[in-house]
Amino acid sequence: MLCKVFEPHPALKEFVNHIIVYDVTVSAFAEPLVCSFPPLPENFLYIYVFEPPTVGFLSQNRTETMSDSVVIGQQTNRIQLTMPHHNVSVRIGFQPAGLYRLLGVPMHRHFLDKNIDTAEFFKDEIKEVREQLQEAVSYRHMVSVVEAFLMKKSRRLKPKLPIDHVLPSILYNGGLTKVEDIAHQSCVSFRQLERQFHQRVGVSPKFFLRLVRFAKAWMLRESNLGLSWTRIAYQCGYFDQMHFIRDFKEFAGASPSVIEADINEATAFMKTGLKL
Repeated sequence: MLCKVFEPHPALKEFVNHIIVYDVTVSAFAEPLVCSFPPLPENFLYIYVFEPPTVGFLSQNRTETMSDSVVIGQQTNRIQLTMPHHNVSVRIGFQPAGLYRLLGVPMHRHFLDKNIDTAEFFKDEIKEVREQLQEAVSYRHMVSVVEAFLMKKSRRLKPKLPIDHVLPSILYNGGLTKVEDIAHQSCVSFRQLERQFHQRVGVSPKFFLRLVRFAKAWMLRESNLGLSWTRIAYQCGYFDQMHFIRDFKEFAGASPSVIEADINEATAFMKTGLKL
């Protein structure tokens, strides 16, 4: 599986975190590739260039086939992707609140744990982008096609508020930021901060901080298979084992030992461009 991460064009960085091209090819005689994906503190726009995957929502015990292109809001539970034998896809990972600024739709009302067909927001525009991606001659060419689309849409971005300057620092600090400090830096009261978070991010500030910390723990384990959960918990700021286990059960639907077995048995990981 090829996974190539691209930095977005400088003009897009205020609302786009990264762009990734995935290229998965599995023999037609082999089992499809299945990847476990933790909830991450970001929103995405996926464009499946040829054939979309099937997604399994583990906490809800249901599966569905993705549309050719989808907007994915804040996920709060682990999912599994079953990839087609040949899957080429482009993922736009947004800055916290970046998707809200692009679409102007409250995140908590429309996007929490949902995958929504892009046709609801972009009509036939993404269809044209997808056709251009199918004809692209390189991964860099594919990124350029997506960037051109985002550039056009960026002219109608929702205005940037102080909170939008603060949110990236939460990722940088691995979720180890006090809510009071976020409110102070965002120049709002705690109640106003709650409203802005639900509207722009989709969840409360405290929930988002926990999610960022959990995502960092998961990503550390995937990239460092020799690290123990105890060491990872310490590095991520978990000084109480019960809190660490609680977050795992809430976000992953299982204990760290069960997730460790899944990670060790995984044939591939869907790498993220998110930097925590």
